[in-house]
Amino acid sequence: MNTEGMTARQHATILAEYLREGKTVKEFCDDYKVPTRYASGLILRFKIQHKFGRSRRFTDRMVQQWISLYNRGISLQQIARRMGTTPAIVSGFLQAYEVHEYRQRMSAVDFELDPQVYKAASTEAADYWIKRSPKFYKYWKNEIEEIEREARRAQTASADGQVLEIHLQA
Repeated sequence: MNTEGMTARQHATILAEYLREGKTVKEFCDDYKVPTRYASGLILRFKIQHKFGRSRRFTDRMVQQWISLYNRGISLQQIARRMGTTPAIVSGFLQAYEVHEYRQRMSAVDFELDPQVYKAASTEAADYWIKRSPKFYKYWKNEIEEIEREARRAQTASADGQVLEIHLQA
């Protein structure tokens, strides 16, 4: 199901309907691809009638406090640390209250890693682990070897490209 662009109120209406039909919160989360902490926030915010399997841990007053802290510029990690919970839970509740927008972490496609810098860091890590842990040392040595293989492949590819370019010019 495509839930992109749905508001928290629309999700809450659907969740309430699921619960009236005897379905579970987990089924709602699976069907609509939302985290359970978001669904918990919806239940709290919109006061959806629900038979809790366990006692409520978070109250509306707590979440209002989180919102206040968040609006003052306190990070999710700091709020979570203060309140004895996780940043993911704080994020889910703030999303349900439409205060915080979920942002995915950057993927490898979003940034470029300089192989020379990574090789230097890997070498330093290998030197650190050489006498501490054979497992970690081996991991970093393999990383260094992979970087060197990639560099050789890139160098060969660019050399082949130059040779091809010379033939095309002639």
